Amino acid sequence: MQRRWLHANKLRHYHVRVQPTLVGNCAIIYESDEDFGTLPALSTTNVEANLLSTKVDFTKLSHLSTDEKHQFLSVLDDFSDVFIDKPGLL
Repeated sequence: MQRRWLHANKLRHYHVRVQPTLVGNCAIIYESDEDFGTLPALSTTNVEANLLSTKVDFTKLSHLSTDEKHQFLSVLDDFSDVFIDKPGLL
């Protein structure tokens, strides 16, 4: 195996060809930009509207401690594909 060593003085400066516009510390990449290759697109739907924890009647959880409520609701949200409204469907 052959190794090549490169001294730090031989490195060239990197100049970004696309100037990102910063909005709240987020870089905006436009569809016409080709420097980044293909990037996955994020869904713009409201994620919190689809969470099962938003559909729970909190009066029925009054017997649980605050930590237990938090654990229960996080399990519902993490495994929402298992908990469905119609029984017998997978």
